[in-house]
Amino acid sequence: MSVAILTKENIGEVLDKDAVVLIEFRASWCGPCEVFDDIYRSISGKHQDVVFATVDIETEPDLADDFDIDSVPTLVVIREKNLVFSHVGIVSTQDMQQLIEQARLLDLSDIN
Repeated sequence: MSVAILTKENIGEVLDKDAVVLIEFRASWCGPCEVFDDIYRSISGKHQDVVFATVDIETEPDLADDFDIDSVPTLVVIREKNLVFSHVGIVSTQDMQQLIEQARLLDLSDIN
């Protein structure tokens, strides 16, 4: 599965999908972002039911502001339009696998 480029114009469409959505916030000048991007892209091919998206904070500063992104890389997880997880820094392959499983199983009935 490919990683979608998230913009202000398409974010509504992406978040409307009935899926777990992972968003990687990154910048071209960020060395750790390059390391995390490799992990992120390798995981994306293993979860066809999950939407993987990326935001370049330099070209989409409004999206970064909307999500209160202060540092990169930052990973956020959204389910049913609810932000359920946010982490600054590199997330390992194993931790990301566990995170995806937890997001799938999360009961949001009290929130929705």
